[in-house]
Amino acid sequence: MRESISNAYVFMIVLVIIGACAIIVISSLSYSKTYKIKNRMIEIIEKYGEYNESTENDIKEFLKTSGYPTLKNSSSFSCPKGRGPENVEGVDDSDHGYNAINTVDNYKYCVYRYKTVKGYYYSVVTYMSFDLPLIGDLISLEFPLYGDTKVFMNF
Repeated sequence: MRESISNAYVFMIVLVIIGACAIIVISSLSYSKTYKIKNRMIEIIEKYGEYNESTENDIKEFLKTSGYPTLKNSSSFSCPKGRGPENVEGVDDSDHGYNAINTVDNYKYCVYRYKTVKGYYYSVVTYMSFDLPLIGDLISLEFPLYGDTKVFMNF
């Protein structure tokens, strides 16, 4: 009887180790995919030199083909407040990074514009999400990934 109990414990430890390794591999693959998507979005913004309608259309076309998860209900998500201060004297509302400048339709990402002394830059936030099969509606795991463009000079 003693051998069967110890074999059960060893079997349980092996299952826990295999489960932990599976979680690490799945999360690293998801992080890598979201990181590449964020970097590609930054490249698109840098290609145009600003965030405008053409940039937003290019980003949406890219997200359609990239496999980035779509929103189930677009009214349930709004971009959080950015890193910038709420009221800045002499700076346009879209330049201080408090409110997102993109429209959220089907994809969960946010773009913020920040004004600096040398010019302005954009910050992109994408979300790495985990949809669990049975409890996905009850528990939603998501982690934001941040990235910034280069500074565009004001001449």
